[in-house]
Amino acid sequence: MSKSETKIKNTKDKVKKGFFRRLWEGWKKIAQIIGDFNARVILTIFYFILLCPFAIMLKLFTDPLEIKKKEHVGWHIKENDTELTALEKATKQS
Repeated sequence: MSKSETKIKNTKDKVKKGFFRRLWEGWKKIAQIIGDFNARVILTIFYFILLCPFAIMLKLFTDPLEIKKKEHVGWHIKENDTELTALEKATKQS
């Protein structure tokens, strides 16, 4: 092979590499758009399938404003004895 043939072959290889490089860069941009769309779709489905039913159950079975009076279980506060003096209250402790 002569030098001119080698130069022509190298030029053709560079053109092929340049073409495939541009094709690859274009594909990466398109793949990024597709990936972003897929992520949004998957996260939306995840939200509606898992989180919404949980929120509905929570809303149905809880009382966030504590409107319904709950029965106290366990420790109770004793009624305040206002007529007793401090010494009498101290002796009444057990």
